[in-house]
Amino acid sequence: MITEKEYLESQKIVDAYKEQLRIDDVMRSKLLQEEREKKYKWCVENGGHEYRSSGGKWSSATQMSCISCGKTID
Repeated sequence: MITEKEYLESQKIVDAYKEQLRIDDVMRSKLLQEEREKKYKWCVENGGHEYRSSGGKWSSATQMSCISCGKTID
């Protein structure tokens, strides 16, 4: 059996780990957003978007995605 003190110490470690995962997730989301914005800006500066049909099983027939940046239109 573990003591209450050991349990509380392990709980602190788990909570700290969960907080670090949350921070990592926020940072990853920000980096992905910056990358998407950079690709979008590149498309606009280099002649606009070049769309193709998304064509996936779950996409509508009219949905199109930019080849370079992934912007989607319906």
